[in-house]
Amino acid sequence: MIKDIQISKHSIIFIILFPFLPFISSLLFAIFVAFYPKINKTTFYLFFTLLSIYLGLINATKVPESDLLKYYDLFFLVKDTPFLTYILLAGKEPVFFLFNYVIYFLINGSIHFYLIITTSIGYLFLFVAIFKLFKAINASKNILVFAIILAAFFPQLFGLSAHLIRQFIAASILIYAIVQKIFYQKNVWLYLFLAVFIHSSSLFFAPLLFLDVLKVKLKFKTIIKIAMLFLAISIITPYLTKLFMNIMGNNFLTYVLNRLNEEAQIGEDPIGVLPFMVMGIMSFILLFLQFGKSKFKNEYITSGFFNLANIILLFFVFILANLSNTLIAKRFFFYTYFFFPLIFPLYLMSKNINLTYIRCVISSSMILFFIYRLQYGTWEYAPISQLLLGNIFNFFT
Repeated sequence: MIKDIQISKHSIIFIILFPFLPFISSLLFAIFVAFYPKINKTTFYLFFTLLSIYLGLINATKVPESDLLKYYDLFFLVKDTPFLTYILLAGKEPVFFLFNYVIYFLINGSIHFYLIITTSIGYLFLFVAIFKLFKAINASKNILVFAIILAAFFPQLFGLSAHLIRQFIAASILIYAIVQKIFYQKNVWLYLFLAVFIHSSSLFFAPLLFLDVLKVKLKFKTIIKIAMLFLAISIITPYLTKLFMNIMGNNFLTYVLNRLNEEAQIGEDPIGVLPFMVMGIMSFILLFLQFGKSKFKNEYITSGFFNLANIILLFFVFILANLSNTLIAKRFFFYTYFFFPLIFPLYLMSKNINLTYIRCVISSSMILFFIYRLQYGTWEYAPISQLLLGNIFNFFT
């Protein structure tokens, strides 16, 4: 109890520092959590909260372009639209539009606070999911902080947090639900409901969580059969879509089918190399840990790991089966960035001092690359000096 109080007192330092130097506060807090001998759950969650808010502050300075402009329009549309009309306006994902409607009046229509809140919610769900997974497999605090840094400062993931806002929030909730269901046997129907009706692509993962066949090692023949099934589904989907649309009409229940049937090439750039690299690295790690020398001796954890690994591997098979549909493949590739901080640290879990150095180098490189991308990446933010050394009020000017 005394040690927990001392940790809380230490945490106050970062809380006080945060409004003046949010980046420095978040970075020092990460170092503190990684190396202080004993950290309680409350301190972890406080660290996650401050780090999430900092990432939200960066997004609040983002110059609106592309999809973000559409979210701006949807957000400001609230004030001129009746409640039910707004919720059903888009004919899809009503939970997100309900959230928009409520949050608009709670923050008095502030777009800056809207970006901070949506970014923070997404990252908080993701950070807590990472925390729970690595606690379940008894990983060290160093591994946990390493995984959090990968999630927080992965430039591609962050770049989409204020671009594909709906999918970002839905994916974070989905990852949280997956970890809770697999490693803690929790009832996650509410989280799945929220994820699916925020972004319909989450529906792909929901049934996989309840298949017992995915809780053990998959045989190669089984993977081939499933790949063939996904390929067959991708072929018949257009016909099923037309049938359901004729029967049920165009609404949020049939939106996902209609989306799957959209032409891939319309307005879509080719898929880059990075998503395939991330998928390849993760596939290697998952297959190595499944069929090589397992690092998980506890039978309960092994079952959970097999379940998570099989879901992700089937997800990769689904992507490969739908590469002809660039639109859908790119949207689903987005989920690989969420799974990456859950999987990549598993390969570096050894306490070997050399791996400790490797984790430090990777973490530092990730943060530096994140900063570089803020300055020279696809999107435009506030000047880098403001993002790194400015106080919290500078982010609103």
